[in-house]
Amino acid sequence: MAEVPNDTRPEFISDYLQKTLRLKPDRWTKFIASEDNKKIIQEFLDKDYPDLIVITQNAAGQLGIALAFPIGSKSKSVYFMKKSRGAVPRDKIKQALVFGDMSPVPLDQLCILIDEVPFICGFLDGVRVLIPLLSNKGNLETWPQPIRDDICNQIQELKGTNRRVTGQTKGRAVLPLPLETEEIDAAERIAQTESVFPSFSLDGGEMGKIHRFVSRFHFPSDDALADKI
Repeated sequence: MAEVPNDTRPEFISDYLQKTLRLKPDRWTKFIASEDNKKIIQEFLDKDYPDLIVITQNAAGQLGIALAFPIGSKSKSVYFMKKSRGAVPRDKIKQALVFGDMSPVPLDQLCILIDEVPFICGFLDGVRVLIPLLSNKGNLETWPQPIRDDICNQIQELKGTNRRVTGQTKGRAVLPLPLETEEIDAAERIAQTESVFPSFSLDGGEMGKIHRFVSRFHFPSDDALADKI
C-alpha cells in the first residue's frame, strides 16, 4: 500500500502568512486552534467549496478568516483562491492556487493591478502587446497594428492617471513615466540574468513619444522645449 504523503498544505498557508504579514508563529497557532477556523481551512483544501479564503489581521494582531473579499477593511488582507474546483493537490500547492496580498487602500490596490497583473506592455517579434493576456501569437494575428498601438497608449494613459490621482491623495506630485522606461528595465533584467545585451534604437515614432512626454512639463514655448531635449 502506497504511503500517504505528509499534508504540507496548511503549513504552506502558514508560511506565506508569516512572511507577508510578518506574523509571529504563535498567532497562527492560536488561529488554527479554533475548530471553526480549522474546519474552513480543511474544507478549502479538501472540497469544492469554499474556493476562496481571505485572512486578515486586526489591530490587535489576531487573525480572522472570511469567504469573500472584505469591504472597508482597515488592514492588509491575504487571499488564497483555487484555479479550479476540487481538492488542492498535496504535491502541487502553488500550481493549484492564486494567492497574494490586498492593500486596505483601494487606490494602492488599483496601482498594483494596473502595473503588475494584466496590463504590462512588452515586445513580441517586434510588436508591442499586452502581457500575459496577449502573449500568445495566435491572439495577435487578426489585430491591425493601429489597434495594438492604441490599446497600449490607452493603458499608458490609465496608468498615468492612476498614479497622479494616487499621488494627489498623498500630497505628492507624481509624473507619468513613458512606456519605454519599462522596456529598458526589462532589458536590464534580461542582461543581468542571461548575459544578453539587447540593443535599442529610437526611431521617429519613439522620439515623438519622448517629445510628448517632455511637453507635459509645460515649457513656455516649442523653442524652449527643443532646447531641453
